[in-house]
Amino acid sequence: MLFRRLAVCSVFLLAVLVSATPQDGYDRDAYARDHVKFLVLQLDQWSKEFPQQFYVALMRPPVDATKLSEAAKAGAGELGDSLKKLAALSDAKDLMTNAEFRSQLEKALVSSKELNQAMGSQRFPAVLQSDWDQIRSTLNNLARVYKLETLAVLEAPGGRGCGPTSPASQGVSGMATRSCW
Repeated sequence: MLFRRLAVCSVFLLAVLVSATPQDGYDRDAYARDHVKFLVLQLDQWSKEFPQQFYVALMRPPVDATKLSEAAKAGAGELGDSLKKLAALSDAKDLMTNAEFRSQLEKALVSSKELNQAMGSQRFPAVLQSDWDQIRSTLNNLARVYKLETLAVLEAPGGRGCGPTSPASQGVSGMATRSCW
């Protein structure tokens, strides 16, 4: 009797395992969709206050707004609008192939190019620069998922917490590098 129960239990367990295997397998599309949703959520969180902080920083030294293009000045607001639309589209079931989502991501990247150059050409407050680094990095991660052109990583004038270059900090190639702690 015990043997029969063990046999029935093992057959039942085998049936459960066999039927569960396809469902528990690695679903690449679901993983990619969840990853994109996570990146959009991060962007939404990082960019909530960014446009307002950017516009406030434009009015204070050492930032010289007169040296920025109108597209760069408007970039923060346009990016904020694009990211709100992107967040609204991120619930699509066909997120990985959704043309509207991809188009909105492209718009966000285009509106960010001038903004990225502005952030790299002016000395914005460290907090704002840090927020921009997070936003740019996350946008670049999304761009890589959709195989779009990424934003360049530009260092703001004066660096951010890095020490000056010196002969001692030169790499093997002899080029000066910054030593950051």
